[in-house]
Amino acid sequence: ATGPVDAAAFWTVAILFGLEHDRWLAGLAAGIVYGSIAVRTRRLAPAVVAHVTTNLLLGLYVIGSGQYGFW
Repeated sequence: ATGPVDAAAFWTVAILFGLEHDRWLAGLAAGIVYGSIAVRTRRLAPAVVAHVTTNLLLGLYVIGSGQYGFW
């Protein structure tokens, strides 16, 4: 796709992504970053890889530190 980005759709998805998470502000920030990656690359896969990487790193942090409140 090469058309313009629908700003309303971008912000709707970012806000819903944020609300889907217990820590909504961090979720919103992540949604903005992942959405920006998708917009910049015009592909969904890099945003998915970024999300998987974030979850992996958070999981390793939780296990290593015992901070299970993040889950």
